[in-house]
Amino acid sequence: MYLLEHINPSGTVNQFHLDISEDGLMIYESCINYVLENCSDKEIYKITGCENKEALKEIQKIL
Repeated sequence: MYLLEHINPSGTVNQFHLDISEDGLMIYESCINYVLENCSDKEIYKITGCENKEALKEIQKIL
């Protein structure tokens, strides 16, 4: 099972299809909360690729 499936084969990453239950999304959001509360901006970048906490918060809002 693919949780994230790349839909656009052009070489750019711009759209994903999520195949995950509501419980799975709640767990994912809890993990994001943990990272936001316990990691520095440098650690967040290393773990997620997001520049800082604000960028990760924007992604969390989308979920």
